[in-house]
Amino acid sequence: SAGGTSLWLEGPRGTDSRGLTEAAASRSVIIEPGDRFFDRSEKPSRFMRLGISSISLQHIEPGIRELATAAGRRPAAA
Repeated sequence: SAGGTSLWLEGPRGTDSRGLTEAAASRSVIIEPGDRFFDRSEKPSRFMRLGISSISLQHIEPGIRELATAAGRRPAAA
């Protein structure tokens, strides 16, 4: 299929997607921590879901850059 409503990301080991959710929100980027989507006792914390269906194309790349900044990583040059 050529489309979808969301994108799943897996951060490096040690990523806290709940903490990243808060940091991203402070930069006006909304993500969902992925642990809520796992049905097991040990829920991985490094997965996150980005909803993209209602985001215009011109806002996606800047949003990803803000997410990278929130994660404490320097985004690559465009």
